[in-house]
Amino acid sequence: MERYITIVRDTLLKESTSGRFFTDDGAVRGFTLEPHAIDWTTEKKLRGHTAIPCGRYRLSLYYSPRQKEEVALLAGVPHFTMVEIHVGNFPKDTQGCILVGTERTIHEKLGQVHVFWSRKVFTDLMIWIRKHIEKGDTIWLVVT
Repeated sequence: MERYITIVRDTLLKESTSGRFFTDDGAVRGFTLEPHAIDWTTEKKLRGHTAIPCGRYRLSLYYSPRQKEEVALLAGVPHFTMVEIHVGNFPKDTQGCILVGTERTIHEKLGQVHVFWSRKVFTDLMIWIRKHIEKGDTIWLVVT
């Protein structure tokens, strides 16, 4: 069976991008934080400071040496390798990855979004992903 996690980006600022995410059954939901989203037709990627392109990406579980724990890893992201969903609160924590939290604060003057309670929602999301992978489901992340 195919299962989906959807990110709907709704806040695009100079230094960060944020949106809402939810699982297809509504069991896990929260906010996301990524680097600045660019217009891929006119702008160039800046390593560690650019959000991934919108699209559909298969997720797997991966032990991240950098995070020192199991994370969700996206496959097939154009222009990127090793894009993870992991814990973090600030744009400096993303390095091109996706952070999740249960709350967010938008700082328009700074051009940044911060997410909070990241560990809680990350743990819930990882339990959801692991449960479905163990059942043999394919997990897709859809970014719009």
